[in-house]
Amino acid sequence: MENFWTKIDGEIAIVGITEYAQGMLGEITFVELPEVGKIVKTGEEIGSIESLKAISPLLTPVDGEIVEVNAKLEKKPELINDKPLTDGWIWKVKIK
Repeated sequence: MENFWTKIDGEIAIVGITEYAQGMLGEITFVELPEVGKIVKTGEEIGSIESLKAISPLLTPVDGEIVEVNAKLEKKPELINDKPLTDGWIWKVKIK
């Protein structure tokens, strides 16, 4: 889980992948987003990122409920590389 960044905003954790992980993956081609409403535990696999180099699991860094996913990534997964802290976040979790 060291390849994910987490920004806490009140009781919401906003999650994305680090620049290091982006560099290791290279060009992102597809993101399997987690399901909104899903209850998750720290370390649980909740989706995946596909690139030209590899397929990597998305692991949640906190316990909680998925409350939002970045729907922009369904059509433009490269936003993860281009704008990781604005449009490149992947999911939001209400921390439990």
